Amino acid sequence: MPLEWLELRSRPGNQGAIKLSPLEALPEPRNLGRLKKVIIGRWGTVPLIDVLKEAVLRSNCQATIASMFGREITGQMLERLSLVLYAYGTNTGIRAVAAGEHGHREDAAELAAMIDGAVRHGTAMDVEASYTDTHGQSIIGFGRTRLLGFDLPPRIKQINRVRLYRPGHADAYPNLGAAMMSRPIRWNLIADQYVQMIKYATAIRTRPTQTAAILRRFRQTNVMQMASAA
Repeated sequence: MPLEWLELRSRPGNQGAIKLSPLEALPEPRNLGRLKKVIIGRWGTVPLIDVLKEAVLRSNCQATIASMFGREITGQMLERLSLVLYAYGTNTGIRAVAAGEHGHREDAAELAAMIDGAVRHGTAMDVEASYTDTHGQSIIGFGRTRLLGFDLPPRIKQINRVRLYRPGHADAYPNLGAAMMSRPIRWNLIADQYVQMIKYATAIRTRPTQTAAILRRFRQTNVMQMASAA
């Protein structure tokens, strides 16, 4: 069944083969507009990051977070967590927030935060998928989340640049041909690195070290790069 909002065809240059038609914006709820007017009339325009900081300090939410992490959350760690909340909650993104003047840098934190939130969420809920924005997805993320038992369905900002790999024979998925790479998935590479990948997935789940530290290693050594490619 064809999708009216999806078009797949070869395009010149680096425009990419995948094109999504933008959705029509929904009208703003009437009560939301009224609420905005009341807030602006009472407090004026207040930066959202200041509102978040005040809410964090007043609610003492770091105590709940500390009970999950097993250590006290203060100072620099509290600032970093607040910035992550702001990045995800406002859809600004980790990279954009990390570029600000606050002394904290971005590393593997965005992917690690997404994985930790799905694996260790402090509830009895069984997470089947973690829906994230563009900053919460990566090639490494797709592989690791699958091994950890849940899917990663993100919104990909530059989806027109995405290239897909065939699982096998060249005539598979003919309707996606314009977005397909010429070579198939390297199943032999995955088989060779499978035990190594399971070891690192187990390390993330059992947490002998921080998830961000494990993910950073995938870019540091030849052995890890092979597992990353798989």
